[in-house]
Amino acid sequence: MFVVGGWGIVATMLLGAGAVQSVAVGNGARLSWSGIERSPQQMKSETETSGADTVLARYFAQLQADGMDPANHGVWLQQGYRHLGSYNGSVPRSAASLTKVATSLAALDKWGVNHRFVTKFWTDGEIQGDRLVGNLIVEGGGDPFFVWEEAIAVGQALNQLGIREVTQDLVLTGQFNMNFLPDPQDPDRFPDNYAGELLKVAFDADKWTPPVEKFFKDASDTLDPVEPEVRIAGKVRLLPQVKPTGERATLLVERRSFPLVQLLKLMNLYSNNAMAEQLAEQLGGGPAIAQTLAESMDFPANEIQLINGSGLGVDNRISPRAATAMVFRLAHTLENPVDGTKSYTLADVFPVAGFDRATIKDRNMPVGSAVKTGTLNAVSALSGLFATDTYGVTGFAIVNGGLPRILRINQDRLLQNLQGAWGKPGSIPTALTPQKNQQGRTHSDPKVGDRQRSIIPLLTSPKPSKTTVQ
Repeated sequence: MFVVGGWGIVATMLLGAGAVQSVAVGNGARLSWSGIERSPQQMKSETETSGADTVLARYFAQLQADGMDPANHGVWLQQGYRHLGSYNGSVPRSAASLTKVATSLAALDKWGVNHRFVTKFWTDGEIQGDRLVGNLIVEGGGDPFFVWEEAIAVGQALNQLGIREVTQDLVLTGQFNMNFLPDPQDPDRFPDNYAGELLKVAFDADKWTPPVEKFFKDASDTLDPVEPEVRIAGKVRLLPQVKPTGERATLLVERRSFPLVQLLKLMNLYSNNAMAEQLAEQLGGGPAIAQTLAESMDFPANEIQLINGSGLGVDNRISPRAATAMVFRLAHTLENPVDGTKSYTLADVFPVAGFDRATIKDRNMPVGSAVKTGTLNAVSALSGLFATDTYGVTGFAIVNGGLPRILRINQDRLLQNLQGAWGKPGSIPTALTPQKNQQGRTHSDPKVGDRQRSIIPLLTSPKPSKTTVQ
């Protein structure tokens, strides 16, 4: 039988269309998301009762037929209070980009769904005609999605102030990255001023390459139609510990990021490692994320071991049970925002089969499955929620060691067979349907370069102040 011992205390229940509810445990200070504590005998009985035992047996028989040792694989299936089936469920394994589930959850816990990262553009000089006489200072605020279109929008905002030339340097401070800089652990791949050099190109259309021109044209519904023209005469300088505040500071432009919920969708949709690492850096790094989640969710610490926030490297290890628990907790956090504003679902931050492509474009899992994929050379993982007629919205995690191409086929077949055993629902639950805004856009279709996210204080503030950067 494909079962393991259980742990934890009741904390989640999926009802009806998939709304996640929680039950505090102990003194109410903590939540556990693993399901009720149960013995191996209970779990064996529950797996047999659900019918998952037969489906899992076929799944592992197929892996063996493909030349794979079942000992290198783990599965966990759960619906609310119910354990539905498992194999090696508590064994931590290299989980690849399932690590981004932990990063997503930690980010939401810290900042909330509506948080925006702000990049500020200052000067220590003054505007004289169409020239900014002084330095242009960029104070990075940790935006993990500051790409060409966002930079072009800032260049257009500087043009609105009449600025066509900066006489001195472009000075970078704070956490500023552009176009998904490489992992900070690989500093030799690009020079330190790489982001600043890209920014100089974005500000001046005369320096654009064909790809930049295409980004501009593709964002024609959000960017101003006039190409930016801001020439920077000086060099790029880094002042990572300096913040441009004081009596002589002039704030020119604030560029707000997408809300966090949108950023997480983009990160998970494309499994963007650079975005995950930028978020994780602000959260204290992978080990800090793992420790915080283990403590707040009553995990055994060995079931979530992280060295970074992206999943790069085989030393990021998560058990299928812990991965499923994080999925439930993530869904609950999205549906119950701490600020009491609009709620979201897992479909708003994970790729959804039948709606999205990207990392799941060649997959064949049940329509409406909201999932996070994970892939390394010898690792393939999948975790999320899918729907059946019998159990409604169900959580799962599959963590495999072996050839990803073969494993992905078998993962999809397992979900299809489970849905076949438990019945296909008549419609996709709301909890698994991405929401759309008034323009019909989901979080998979962002308004990159939207001019509405640029704030220009000098156009509304009567009297700026100044600072000097050495």
